Amino acid sequence: MKELTSGSARLNQRTVRRSKFRNGRVSIPDKRVTEKDVQYGVIDRSGVLIYPFTLDKEVEFTDRVAAAVQDGRFGAIDMGGNIVVPFEYDDVKTGDGIALCLKDGKISLFDY
Repeated sequence: MKELTSGSARLNQRTVRRSKFRNGRVSIPDKRVTEKDVQYGVIDRSGVLIYPFTLDKEVEFTDRVAAAVQDGRFGAIDMGGNIVVPFEYDDVKTGDGIALCLKDGKISLFDY
């Protein structure tokens, strides 16, 4: 069985095939750390690492972006792995080209 290499992580081809891709992207756990300390990265269908293993939770691309959590703060990334909403919010919801962001009880909107 062929292994795909993404940065320093090794991805088993079977793992990539069985993953639940959404819009050609899926988040996967970094298997090099303990389950307690696990962080997630984002790969494309060919196993290329799109976003590094720095996310606190799995993400799902629903449109062209995904709300994500990094170091306990919410933000959003696009399908190319670019940060489109900085990781500084208490919560972020995405959809229909808009990110709804909550910080200190105030709501902000971002177009993407």
